[in-house]
Amino acid sequence: MSSLTTALNQQPKELDLESFLEKNEGLYTADQILSMKFPPKEWLLEPILLRKGTAILSGQVKLGKSYLFLSIIKMVVDEGSEVCYFSLEDDDESMNERLRHMDISGQNVFLHNGYSNPVEPSKTLKKVEQILIDRPKLKLICLDTMEKALPPNKVKDDYREWVEKLAPWNELTTKYNVCIVMLHHDVKHGTGSTSDILGSTGIIASFSTILQMVNGTG
Repeated sequence: MSSLTTALNQQPKELDLESFLEKNEGLYTADQILSMKFPPKEWLLEPILLRKGTAILSGQVKLGKSYLFLSIIKMVVDEGSEVCYFSLEDDDESMNERLRHMDISGQNVFLHNGYSNPVEPSKTLKKVEQILIDRPKLKLICLDTMEKALPPNKVKDDYREWVEKLAPWNELTTKYNVCIVMLHHDVKHGTGSTSDILGSTGIIASFSTILQMVNGTG
């Protein structure tokens, strides 16, 4: 028998499809994926916010993002859900005015105003998790702004650093079945696309929902 024939005989036989998939756990065909059944998506505020996950609300400076934030909070609160709002650029007096203007009241909305009660950015995550432990009925956490809630980057606009810094917030949403929304800024004179979001594309990659507030043209 020639060496070529011997080599051919020693080559492993191709596995049939079923055996191939059994051997490679976690590998599926497209048809298998399409045949899978999943429960319908749960919404906190349809079609804006999912029941669980992270979202970013961005827009240019002085466009009214904080009032839109409060509008979202009001809709969630009016449905009977509990919300915790970290307004890290407000004091108690200015929040009093905002709440009256937006007609928001009740004992199912909790507020932490950063100028009256400063929070170290490095401690925000731990503080939010403790609140979720103490108040498991909470369905929405709002952080205004993301920049004030997170520790500063060591390297400006570094993709990997942003992804690593935001990953624990995604883990919180899964662990406590909650929606977490962060308010952020767009660059000046943007075009109204997600590329306008200030900072690294690692920010966009880290959120399950992106909400962008743009200035209307008429």
